[in-house]
Amino acid sequence: MKKLIYIAGGNVSVLESQVLELLKFYHIKGIPLALIMGYRNTNEKGEIEKKLSNYSFLDVVWFKSYPTYQIFEFLTIRNIFSAVKKVKDWENSFFHVRSEHLGYLIKKMVIDQRLNNRILIDIRGVVYREIEFKYMRCSGIRKLLLKVQANYYQFFYKRLFDSRIVSQIVISSVSTPINEYIRKNYSNCKYRLCVHPNIAGKVMEFSVSYRNEIRNRYDIKDNELLAICLSGGDSLWQQDKSNIDTLISKGIRVISLSKKVFDNEKCISLFVPFQDVPKYLSAADIGILWRDRTFINYSASPSKLSEFAASGLFIIHNGSVNIAEEYIEKYGAGVIIEDMSNLNTNQIELIKQQNRIKNAISGQNMFGVNAIGNSYINLYKTF
Repeated sequence: MKKLIYIAGGNVSVLESQVLELLKFYHIKGIPLALIMGYRNTNEKGEIEKKLSNYSFLDVVWFKSYPTYQIFEFLTIRNIFSAVKKVKDWENSFFHVRSEHLGYLIKKMVIDQRLNNRILIDIRGVVYREIEFKYMRCSGIRKLLLKVQANYYQFFYKRLFDSRIVSQIVISSVSTPINEYIRKNYSNCKYRLCVHPNIAGKVMEFSVSYRNEIRNRYDIKDNELLAICLSGGDSLWQQDKSNIDTLISKGIRVISLSKKVFDNEKCISLFVPFQDVPKYLSAADIGILWRDRTFINYSASPSKLSEFAASGLFIIHNGSVNIAEEYIEKYGAGVIIEDMSNLNTNQIELIKQQNRIKNAISGQNMFGVNAIGNSYINLYKTF
């Protein structure tokens, strides 16, 4: 197989779970690879370096990135190309690019430099629609900047998805609704479209010892149900808070792994390193996935869903995320309810009867790094 050059940018909350764990899987499989990593400033670079310290096998080349506005295109592309040329045998390598904006910049670089490298562009969400969402909820200079950014996204989406310009591109997204959105709105897109949901790394596995350790630490009895709310970021559409009081009122213990502290003394609020998350998932019985009913969420593949499923948790969901509905309907490892107050005693009893190991196997089959990583590898082989 040709060398893989993986291109990503920014200290995103899912950097470890979605990028570094995937690259670790490739390394174990013996795939030659390099990571080209973007950063905005020295502080961000330092934070990324802390996360990379656990992945010392990676050959990392850095590039300085700039805000997502058209005026900065030239500078970012120049920096990326300089980084690419530092990778040994880059001319005969292929690019796996994370995010549609970086994908557009790489496509433009390939055109400008007349390169022949094959490209997989990995779309993790329709960011243009996210900008629209934020635009409607702010004012002043922030609103003006978002309008400029939205116009830029409209501009480059048309060029990104136009397959008449560059043919050697495959597009992967996290869900079928995103691919349907592309086909519906960009008629010139004849690229091959694939689906790869967000990944649960190998560390996201159920462990009896972790379960006992955490439950003993917080005095959670064996016969008590424990729900977990997990949020690594601060997205506007996270809706865990409204459900915590309801769960506690039904006799279910709650741990919230979030930067936010919830003002309920019966809720255990923590923010832990990524490496410690599997301990708390093993301790829990229930994973809460609750979001607004918007296209952003319907088309998303939340990392927490993948991690809940791979850990064998029973998932309580409000039907706002398409891929979560698919998982629950296929494997029966969860329930879809419109309001948390509708969670009834029969459903609670069903949770107590769940086969944790069976659920974990189902989750790994759909979201595990082995399954998704091997799917990517099969795609790479067509390059």
